[in-house]
Amino acid sequence: TLADIAPFMASDAERNFARADLILLWGALLTALALLVNTLLLGLEANRNAILSLRIAGMGRGGVLKFLLAEAFVLSLIGWAVATVCARAALAVFTACLSMASGLCRRIRHELRCLENLYAGVKTLRALLADSQCPLIELLLAAADRTEGETRRFFQHAASSLDRLNEKSFPEIWTEACRNELGSLSVEHCGALEALGYSLGRYSLDEQLSACDRYLEDCGEACE
Repeated sequence: TLADIAPFMASDAERNFARADLILLWGALLTALALLVNTLLLGLEANRNAILSLRIAGMGRGGVLKFLLAEAFVLSLIGWAVATVCARAALAVFTACLSMASGLCRRIRHELRCLENLYAGVKTLRALLADSQCPLIELLLAAADRTEGETRRFFQHAASSLDRLNEKSFPEIWTEACRNELGSLSVEHCGALEALGYSLGRYSLDEQLSACDRYLEDCGEACE
């Protein structure tokens, strides 16, 4: 059932927080015990005159000891409560930051994988463009065959949309495919890819090859 598998569906951040929770509580308990002993010793030293006054007033040694222990216990309890709240808050902030950093790392890895696939696809497209006068749809499908994931969907999207050239220009089709399929790309890298689309199929062969070379150079530098 859903209740049975729910514990196994927790995120990394939730599991990390659960593991640290027990350690945090034990640490707070040990801190409270240390504070109790420390407060007791400081109380004996700082309240020497008060202890003498209590003894003169008739309080026995047991009463003085109980008074000091009660004072130390209350102060330690307050310190334990404050330390626990502060520690849990600090742990929650740390776990949130760790989760954000983990998400950022995953996004960077996805973007690098996408850029590597784009590099392979555009390199294939450029090689075919230089060696033969293939139709644009064949160039895009060949690039799709050399890539995977969202990059393959991008080239396939662009190729399948060529039948709408009477409605949209190729740069518009290229840009639409980029924005719909390449969600892991940053705005900067998406803009560089869109700029390549403005050259393909519109200018002379040398200008198209130069545009591919510029993109491959920029993409290669981003992957390093």
